[in-house]
Amino acid sequence: MAKRRAVSEVIAATLLIAVVATASFLAMSGASKKTTETQHSVADALELKGRQVQELLSIISKKSVGNTITIELLNYGLKDIIITDVLVDGTGAPYTLVDSSGVNQAGKIIRNKILTLQLQKGGQTVQIITDTKNMLKITI
Repeated sequence: MAKRRAVSEVIAATLLIAVVATASFLAMSGASKKTTETQHSVADALELKGRQVQELLSIISKKSVGNTITIELLNYGLKDIIITDVLVDGTGAPYTLVDSSGVNQAGKIIRNKILTLQLQKGGQTVQIITDTKNMLKITI
């Protein structure tokens, strides 16, 4: 029997390792670039968390009748809460936010004032998303 030379196998293995190493390098460099683009400083993160901590909400009452949810809220935090979205069971829902005299508050839960949140959608949970990316969850 003739002796086999393993040169082609060595070249194939070397090329395979080079391809895998190159692909790994490209994936890691792309991931690290994405990470540094979306990265915030520690000061930014602490400021955002500080603003979230100032958002304190108390539920005075809540009721669900048919497809209407009514929740009375009291903001006892240090600042007004700006609402960016209201979800019912994770799905966006139209809402109105009114004070005791019926005046629409246009997406702002004013501090130290009882407001009524009315939703025209039935469900088990209501999530209020604020401008500080905080989610306030209310179980009905």
